[in-house]
Amino acid sequence: MSTSELPHILVTGAAGFIAQQLIERYLQPLVAQGRIRLTLTDVQAAHDIPPGVRWVSGDLTQAALWQELMNTPVHQVFHLAAIVSGPAERDYPLGLDVNLHATQHGLDQARQQFVNGGPKVQWLFASSIAVFGIDLPRQVSDQTPVHPHLSYGTHKRMLELMIHDLSRRGELDGRCLRLSGVVVRPQAPNGALSGFNSDIIREPLQGRAFVCPVTPQACIWLCSTQSTIDQLWQLSQIPFDAWQSTVHKHRTDGVVNAPTWPVKVDALIDALGTIDPRAPALISFDPAAPLQAQFGNWPETVDFALAADLGLADDRLIHQHDLSAFVRHCIGHDAR
Repeated sequence: MSTSELPHILVTGAAGFIAQQLIERYLQPLVAQGRIRLTLTDVQAAHDIPPGVRWVSGDLTQAALWQELMNTPVHQVFHLAAIVSGPAERDYPLGLDVNLHATQHGLDQARQQFVNGGPKVQWLFASSIAVFGIDLPRQVSDQTPVHPHLSYGTHKRMLELMIHDLSRRGELDGRCLRLSGVVVRPQAPNGALSGFNSDIIREPLQGRAFVCPVTPQACIWLCSTQSTIDQLWQLSQIPFDAWQSTVHKHRTDGVVNAPTWPVKVDALIDALGTIDPRAPALISFDPAAPLQAQFGNWPETVDFALAADLGLADDRLIHQHDLSAFVRHCIGHDAR
């Protein structure tokens, strides 16, 4: 098979934390084996581009960049580029441009590729549990209605619907994965309001004090970085017919709630104490912080049957419901 005949994969937001892990774990080895062509894009300039990988720096809000990225047919897109919750809330035009309009340009390019006789694009979209909003029921399932309470969550839901519509029309193979709090992210802030999910683990275990913006009784939804990238990859590897039949069976719109671990903050602090007995004393609480309603009231019970049926990685099963083992895994594999 010539290079031009290899499957062509595009990753947006390629300089980001999740994208870098996905590339390193799954995509770069396939490039080295001569099994795929890989194009990466981000607003940042690239460093140390692996052999055989194409890097295109630029602004995805410009339709011309999408045309350049897809100037040879693309078979699969991991769309990970986004303006996260904090910046999207503070700067409405920026969030709308990067989250919504940029993705619209990409989806239009993917659709045009297909209607012009090219391959149908498999579009893997990193959505978010931010679509659920607040005031949730005691149990959340695949059928729980969503009512976003932040601009970021609203953008994600709008794109879920757009991707579903193009898939319904037969012009895209769209697959949306709603991610929860990925831990442990690097110390450098990315502006996500839910970033404290990583901070509460990383900071005390590195001997630094941390003020938690939710109460000890709060429930947060967590997923390890390794399981998150496994989930994205597993979703991309499901044959089209199996994907379609499973989604139809569960009566969903092509959106998968990624397996998550609902964790009480006080239980998480206890788990930190099994790793370093000094860590819990470094954590204090700010009862006036505004994040409790949005990020501290997640239900403790979830039933994400679609993800289970698709065989996506589930940290609770991987670590046999041992929260300390989960935390040890996260700080061993995720903290960089």
